[in-house]
Amino acid sequence: MATVGKVLLEVFPPGTVCLAGQAALSRPTTWAAALRLRGGFADLGPGALALISLELLRQLPARPSLPQAIEALGRLGVTAIAVRGRVESNELPIACRLAQRWSCVLLQLPDSKEGAVSLVEAKVNTYLSRGRAAAQAGMRDVPAERADT
Repeated sequence: MATVGKVLLEVFPPGTVCLAGQAALSRPTTWAAALRLRGGFADLGPGALALISLELLRQLPARPSLPQAIEALGRLGVTAIAVRGRVESNELPIACRLAQRWSCVLLQLPDSKEGAVSLVEAKVNTYLSRGRAAAQAGMRDVPAERADT
C-alpha cells in the first residue's frame, strides 16, 4: 500500500512543501479528492488525501477558514491535506497544530501549472490505481496454496 510519503516523492510536483505532520508521512493513503464548489468533498474518509484550492474554499457559502477545513477533514480521518494558494499568516500556525493533532500531513502545493489541484488529483489517483492493479496482479501469480498463508 502506498504511503503519503511515497506519493509525495513520486507524484507531487516539485516545489511542494510539507508544512506539518511529517510524522504521518508513513500513513497509508488510498485515494485523492479535490474540493468542489458544489458538493464540497465527495465521500472522504480514512486513507484519503484531500486537495484544497484556497481560492475555492473561500468561495463556499459557509466561507470556512483553512483551520476549520482541517478540523473537519481530520475528524473524517484523512491522511493528508494539500493546499494551493496563499495561506493567511494568522491561519498557518493554527492549521499546522490541527494537522499535527489529527496525525495528518499538511502540504503546500506550488503555484505552478503542475500544482493545479485537479492535475494533482488525477496524477495521485492514477498512481494509486496502478499500484493496486500491480498488487492484484502479483497476488494472481502466487500459487493457491501460498495465497492463504
